[in-house]
Amino acid sequence: MTGANDGASYEVDSAKMRLPYVPPFFSRLKIYRLAYYALHGDMFGAPQKPANDLGQPSCAEKGPGSGDWAALCEKYSSEAPNQKAFLAAIDGLEKSASPDPIGYRVCGLAAAFSYGMADRGQKLLDKALALKPDGLENNVGALKFYLLARADSATAAVHEAAALRALSPLTDPKRKASAFVGLAAAFNSAGQIAKARSYYLKAAAEYRGSSSAYSGLCMTYTPSAGDRKEFLKMLPDLERSFPDGPAGLRVCGQSAANNWRLLGVAERLMSAAIRAFPADSESRFAAADFYRKWRHDQPKAEGMLSSVLSAEPGSVHAAAELELSKGGNKAVPRERRVAYSPSAIANYRRMADLLSSRGIVFLAMQYPMRSAVPLKEALEGRSGAVIVGNENFAQYVSEKGYAAYFRDMYAGDFGHCTDAGNRLIAENVARILAEQVLPPSGRRN
Repeated sequence: MTGANDGASYEVDSAKMRLPYVPPFFSRLKIYRLAYYALHGDMFGAPQKPANDLGQPSCAEKGPGSGDWAALCEKYSSEAPNQKAFLAAIDGLEKSASPDPIGYRVCGLAAAFSYGMADRGQKLLDKALALKPDGLENNVGALKFYLLARADSATAAVHEAAALRALSPLTDPKRKASAFVGLAAAFNSAGQIAKARSYYLKAAAEYRGSSSAYSGLCMTYTPSAGDRKEFLKMLPDLERSFPDGPAGLRVCGQSAANNWRLLGVAERLMSAAIRAFPADSESRFAAADFYRKWRHDQPKAEGMLSSVLSAEPGSVHAAAELELSKGGNKAVPRERRVAYSPSAIANYRRMADLLSSRGIVFLAMQYPMRSAVPLKEALEGRSGAVIVGNENFAQYVSEKGYAAYFRDMYAGDFGHCTDAGNRLIAENVARILAEQVLPPSGRRN
């Protein structure tokens, strides 16, 4: 099915969490990078593993007995965060005088991006580079580090050039595409969108089955006419590809609908993702959201959610979304307390200190339905940090129902707000501003 204004047909995926578009110049600011890393891992209450990082050991790079230190750092920074155990692991790595660069690189990136220890991370990365200065993964990791942790574009450029030299002789198209995606992801996180797109396109050209290349590319698009043109130019290649995963079709479908209302394209891409990867629940969630939001087709939306429940009977997310779709309120969660990861705490504190040093008030807001206590504890003792809680959502939801304040339940205990939900957030901010920030002369009843 193709809409009247469709230039072709496709779809995009919401990869667990999609941050709103931020202008590239703002993305380069230190405060934005800190906020990104504080929030990116904690919306769902646990650190999210960055995709296509190339910080982790590749299959081609691993050898017998290698990766032990990398596995420990990965475990204590991502899988089961434990700062004390993580510090013990990197202490052990440094004392071991290991000749394996993989552990130094993985642990260095984890130190910098999971725990906010940039100096310690740089020391470990330097060791990895000393052991293997021309290593592809080492230089992609160093590029990411200098772009995001140091904002040092000159040193980043040195490692970009080294990475390109290292990947030039590669003959495996999958590994070459993965390297280009790693470069693209680093530049994308740093707000250098044009450069990120160029590497995503190179990845797709190298290996047309690279789902991560297409999903990464589509997540860089904005509603502008220029991006629409670029999207439609890329679309035929995506449709002719045989993706190695569902994310490319799903995310590009979502981009088509959300950015330009190319509904026929979006529906076609989502359907292709479900046909090719029937076990992928995220594609069905995305399709349910599409049918509910854009087609206003409740039966199809509920059918998608029911299919997830059939395959995953224990899916609380699917059950809650289905209940919401049917107009019920039984599955609505109560206000809950979600702990922050060590990396989020470190970055929140760095934001507070940076803003305080410049005389700027730091308003830190908790998500709706969640306790503000963990945020208060994270910023305790930071002058200039003001906490905005949204716990009162639980009371209002109990009175008027979840659907009155949220359009979906994508985070498990809250979702994107309705107009009433956005108004409640604005009222909570206004109240805190009046009570704690504005001088008495600037307050109005």
